[in-house]
Amino acid sequence: MTCGPLANTGSLTGGAITPGHWSLSGEGCEGLPVKRLFGGRVSAMTPSWQPQRARLADGRWHFQQGPIDLVIGADGDPAACNAAHEACWQTFQSVLTGLVSELPALRQPLPCSGTPAPLRGIVAKRMVGACLPYAHDGLFITPMAAVAGSVADHLIEAYRRAGVLRAYINNGGDIALHLDTGQHWRAGVVANVDNPSLDASLMI
Repeated sequence: MTCGPLANTGSLTGGAITPGHWSLSGEGCEGLPVKRLFGGRVSAMTPSWQPQRARLADGRWHFQQGPIDLVIGADGDPAACNAAHEACWQTFQSVLTGLVSELPALRQPLPCSGTPAPLRGIVAKRMVGACLPYAHDGLFITPMAAVAGSVADHLIEAYRRAGVLRAYINNGGDIALHLDTGQHWRAGVVANVDNPSLDASLMI
C-alpha cells in the first residue's frame, strides 16, 4: 500500500513506488529516487551520505540522507510551519548516524520473552517498542521491520506545536501524521504499484 502527496484541499492523492523511483503526482513535482532502507549491504556511514534538503515547487520539503528519503508537508501559520520544518531538519541530520552506530544490534532478532539489550537512540528504542510485541507472540522479527515508520514518528514531533494545523512525513510509504483538533487528511490507497490506480480512500 502506497500513499502519494498531500494536497492543500485535505486530500492525499495516489502515488506509486516503482523500482528505483518514487512517482509523485501533483503540480511541479518531480520523480525522486527511492533507496531501500538499510539493506543488507549498509554497515557503516558512507562519506558521500551528507544530509540534503530541497524545497519542492509545491512548497513541500524533500529531506534525504543515504537510504532515508522523506517528503514533508505542513499546513498552518507560515511562521510556525517554517519553524517546524527547521526543527525537523536539525533533528534529521543526526538520525542516520545514530542508527548506523547501533545497526548490529538492530539487525538481531528480538527475544520471544523478556527484554532485549538496551539501545541508546530514541529512534532505535521506538523500533524495538514497535516490534517487541510481535516477538513475544512468537514471531521472528528484528527492529529493522519498523525503521522507516520509527524515523517518521520521531521527526513528526517537530510539528506538534502551536500554529501547525496538520503535517505529514512520508518515508517511502511509511507515513507519520500530526493533526490538530478538527483537522483531517484524506488518504488515497493504491493496492497494485505495478498498475497504479486509486483503489480506495480513507479519512484520517
